[in-house]
Amino acid sequence: MDQPRKKLRALGAGAPNDAELSAIFLRVGLKGKTAVALSEDFLHHFDSLPRLLSCTSEELTQIHSMGIFKWSQIKAAFELVKAQF
Repeated sequence: MDQPRKKLRALGAGAPNDAELSAIFLRVGLKGKTAVALSEDFLHHFDSLPRLLSCTSEELTQIHSMGIFKWSQIKAAFELVKAQF
């Protein structure tokens, strides 16, 4: 998980891809799956970052092992960004 953070620090905000950026917010993955791999799964499931960011708690928690905590982290990050524009 430290790799996306290192990439962000070393190369700037444009360097990490969407999965790496969302993994930074998730902080941890699941047993046997890194936060980056989990983020990649989310992006694949929802087809795009905007769709993932706008999903409902019900949509996210239908994914195996996903709970309201992960959804809350994603929504909080999205709301922080929206508040800036």
